[in-house]
Amino acid sequence: MTTINSVTGPIDTADLGFTLIHEHLLIGWAGWEWDQLAAMDRKAEMSKAVDMLQELKGLGVQTFVDPCAIDMGRDPEYMAEASDRSGVTIIASTGLYHGQLGIPSYYRGLNEEQLAELFISDIQDGMKGSGIKAGIIKNATNAHEVTADEEKVHLASGRAQAATGVPIIT
Repeated sequence: MTTINSVTGPIDTADLGFTLIHEHLLIGWAGWEWDQLAAMDRKAEMSKAVDMLQELKGLGVQTFVDPCAIDMGRDPEYMAEASDRSGVTIIASTGLYHGQLGIPSYYRGLNEEQLAELFISDIQDGMKGSGIKAGIIKNATNAHEVTADEEKVHLASGRAQAATGVPIIT
């Protein structure tokens, strides 16, 4: 039996069913949470997310992979609630987005080993102290080159993958 972490707990990969492999429930670029003019109506957004997931379920979708990286507004509790309410399995990610739009300065200051430890913790212990575990590792690059920060993130992702067996998605 091979399992993968979903936002509601481990699931046997044989039970994933028809899977959408790169979708997003929410995206919030780093810093949006401090913009008082960008307040999110969580209840309204959750209602829309659940409706959308239930519509997908009616079309045969059983699993929704959300590669929303740490620096893209990833919200494990939101994903778990949407999964519980809709009945659709959701797989969340650890990792960081590409350097042009992601990898905020805090993460740029971490070394490869520290980033790998963070990704491993998201997978083994849970994201943001929630106990909700990531099931994939997100990697991204700029269109024309791999920057030094992206290379560091990729190497850290490789370490995390080797330590956990969790797949990497780009």
